Amino acid sequence: MKKLLLTFLFVVLAVPQTSADEAARLSRVYAAVARDYVEPVEVGRFAVLTLKSLNALDKRIQVADDGRRLTLYASGRVVKVAPKPDDGGDVAAWTRLTQDFIREACRFSPSLERRDFEIVDRLLADALPKFDRSSVYNNGFAPEKKRRGGLSRAYADRMIDGALYIHLGAFNKYTGENIRRTLSENPDCAGVILDLRGNPGGLLSEAVEVSGLFLDRGSAIAYTRGRSGDSDKYYVADGGDILNGRPLVVLIDGQTASSAEVMAAALREQGRAVLAGTRSYGKGTVQKLIPLENDSSMALTDAYFYTPSEQKIDRVGILPDVCLSGREENDSPERIVSRRFDDCPPENRQNAEIDVETARLLLNKNL
Repeated sequence: MKKLLLTFLFVVLAVPQTSADEAARLSRVYAAVARDYVEPVEVGRFAVLTLKSLNALDKRIQVADDGRRLTLYASGRVVKVAPKPDDGGDVAAWTRLTQDFIREACRFSPSLERRDFEIVDRLLADALPKFDRSSVYNNGFAPEKKRRGGLSRAYADRMIDGALYIHLGAFNKYTGENIRRTLSENPDCAGVILDLRGNPGGLLSEAVEVSGLFLDRGSAIAYTRGRSGDSDKYYVADGGDILNGRPLVVLIDGQTASSAEVMAAALREQGRAVLAGTRSYGKGTVQKLIPLENDSSMALTDAYFYTPSEQKIDRVGILPDVCLSGREENDSPERIVSRRFDDCPPENRQNAEIDVETARLLLNKNL
């Protein structure tokens, strides 16, 4: 009898603790979105996306929003209706509403096991990228994505008719060191072709360091600005032009993103490089890492990148000086270089060797 009573007390006490943990997790994430996200936003917008993500866990569960109230459907049947909180920014109210809908959904879904942390984590992981394409919720359940091509493709160099060609597939902790070594081993190169096609970004510190290798000391590289003063930063070149004014051409395409765009824009706006390729991706945001319980974390966008001339990069991208969009293999580099364009649609041109030929021609024009 005593053993049975202890078991009963354990179960009764465990349930409120789980609910409290679930509420704390939701509340902390909702509060972070309301407080730290780069744009002012009502947390209700994110909460609705979180609830709609129940459908990603069980296709039979759906949440509809008519603007004034939320309706929960299970297998097409209405199982819960609740008015939306009057205050779209009320974190506590939206936390309670989310929790209530999750509990009700679990009652009608055999596939939704009542494991609060896992369900909440999965919902947040699905909802956050829909709310902001650059923000990520790391919950430990999804398999880690491997970098395409691996580190072996992150850096490569070769000589092309006296010019030094350098391919940067990403900015990692070795990028600056690799470029310094390559430039020191080729002191007599006629100029440099810096290939950032397909570069998704990486470490901003390395992109700033590499940019500084081609700029005069103190030259502006980028700004970051957000809602909080902590996110406002100013990056300048800390060194000097290692090429001593020799020409530089930068190749970009529709997959060039983030810190790679920061570098391309800085070199062009400071009059140091000619850009050739297509409009870049337009991912000009900075993420703040917010640690959470249970080994989870959230990388939330809290600032935008701006070029030295204070142009916004996000969702705009960088427009090249020489457009290679829609280029045919039989187009001569000479004709392409002289072509006029109003826009330059983004394309994936990572394997277009003819673009490198165009870059070499541009170097010759600037010698």
